[in-house]
Amino acid sequence: FGFVEAIGKLGIERRVYTAGANKSILDPFRPAEADDIARLKAIQLDIHEVFKGVVRSRRGDKLDKADIELFTGEFWGGKKALELGLIDGISDVRTKMREVFGENVRFKLMAPSTSWLRRKRSVSSGTGGFDFRLWPEGLTADVLSTIEARALWSRFGL
Repeated sequence: FGFVEAIGKLGIERRVYTAGANKSILDPFRPAEADDIARLKAIQLDIHEVFKGVVRSRRGDKLDKADIELFTGEFWGGKKALELGLIDGISDVRTKMREVFGENVRFKLMAPSTSWLRRKRSVSSGTGGFDFRLWPEGLTADVLSTIEARALWSRFGL
């Protein structure tokens, strides 16, 4: 986005103090400069070439289409990606892991992490804290969610 005209109409003066010639490159509050855009495009092309090299080295002969079709930034669903040689197959994680590692593979279920405040609700009343376990589960969750939401909004002064 370029905000140069918007800040001008609003009467806002942009002040940027830097200790280097390129410290404010691509600043959205300054007009775009041809040299900045050329530098950015050169970096993007370099990154893209590295990406293409990684894909070619990993997929090798499995790639089925010319670079022109594969490296345009377009993306595909599983079936088309398989046709192009970008993937080896379509499967779910459990089936694939059993196929690779055998039927005896075990999966560990991971629970979502809980916030510090939710962990603290189990403080027992014997330590002088309030025993949240005495509340109905739904009420406890609602109260804690409200407190967490207010804490997040307070970061923005709201």
